[in-house]
Amino acid sequence: MVRRHLVGNAIWIGSLSVQLILATPTEYWTSALQLLPRQDTKFHWTAIGDSWTTGVSWSKGTQWNGQADCFRYNQAWPAQMATDSSWTSDAQEFIFAACAGARLPDTKEKQLPVAGTPSLMIGTMGGNQAEFGNIVEACIYRPLNPRPDGPYGQPYWNDPEGKGQCKKLLKTAKAYISSGQLETDLRHTLDDIFASNAAKSHARFDFYLVSYAQFFNPDSNDCDGWYFQPTFVVDPVTNLPEEDSLALVVKPLRKEMNDAIDQYNQIYQKVVNSYKPPSGMHLGFIPISDAFAGHRFCEPGHTRGDQFSSDNVWMFNLNVFGNAEGDADGKEIYPLEVGKTKSGFVYTAWPKGVDEKQFVNTDPFFHSGKLSPGSSGYLGRPFHPKQPGHKAMKDIIIAKLRSDGVPGVKTASQGSAPATTSTAPSSQRTAPDGPRVAREKQVVS
Repeated sequence: MVRRHLVGNAIWIGSLSVQLILATPTEYWTSALQLLPRQDTKFHWTAIGDSWTTGVSWSKGTQWNGQADCFRYNQAWPAQMATDSSWTSDAQEFIFAACAGARLPDTKEKQLPVAGTPSLMIGTMGGNQAEFGNIVEACIYRPLNPRPDGPYGQPYWNDPEGKGQCKKLLKTAKAYISSGQLETDLRHTLDDIFASNAAKSHARFDFYLVSYAQFFNPDSNDCDGWYFQPTFVVDPVTNLPEEDSLALVVKPLRKEMNDAIDQYNQIYQKVVNSYKPPSGMHLGFIPISDAFAGHRFCEPGHTRGDQFSSDNVWMFNLNVFGNAEGDADGKEIYPLEVGKTKSGFVYTAWPKGVDEKQFVNTDPFFHSGKLSPGSSGYLGRPFHPKQPGHKAMKDIIIAKLRSDGVPGVKTASQGSAPATTSTAPSSQRTAPDGPRVAREKQVVS
């Protein structure tokens, strides 16, 4: 008899307008025509892309401007830039058009139509083309619900023939990247961006493509015996996890997932270097992956608990909430190490006093009813940056804009500017690009 236990983790562009003054006879000789400046002195910019632009909110307290749509996180790098007045010469007018779960075609169909009139546009995009969310699901978390295309099969480390879903999805992603299809899709998206009305609003338009970041330190040893999945199969005799069912975060898996990210970023750099934008428009690439070194999963010196709870790990893992209601603004908990299997693999259990039934209600992997923004948001967070990661991305992006002399962006020695006016389109309702279950059950506010 096999039993399943729940265990943790889841511009100013001023223009002169001619104003005719209707003068009285005595005024006529002094002023029949005046040239007056029109005072549109705001810095217009827009963020587009997927969940590495939006971040992933998981509660009312983490939503951008109180909006559940698109899971925009109020600590994502665009949100942090929009509330920082130090980097622009004039007050910002910011539009948060990015949407978690977006694919490249969504840029033209859903985001550019609501992008406003920016002189600057920035975004990370394209990861969902390679099904990175489904890779994380099949290779790392392997929830109770089977995938629509069949069982997960053997975990990565125990699948020499490559028949399990993890290795199949990684193979498909690598084929998409290496075949040239990613490059083609990205070029088409850039064509759409530079041909859009949004890009033609000012005398100069800048678009910057921001990279993704590696998920893991690939060389540390401890993670070879760790897993992050929320369930495992228990041996009925020993009452210990069946080792064959554990999705161990072994070095080859970490390297293969990192390599896919690196290959994505290399294609982005190649396309940006060779693409020729129209006259008056500029294209740039901003790599951010190196900033995460020392702050990824499986870094040396980090404990297994650090993978879930430490602010020094800049990506979310699959945590849950430690109260009976599953309050998304409540205290987060994660499983504790309680022993080792016969081969020395660490296994875990929930702390005493934790009611496992709440996870059936709050974790969308096990939830059969309609999802709330909070429950699906915390499931969508894993393998996305926390606030410190977004802060690092923000700082790198601003430094690049300053280095390139983007009009309206202050040099580092200049003072602060007025506050931001910001909006976020409410018509997009795509679920986060986390595991498949979270994307298919869309949230409607």
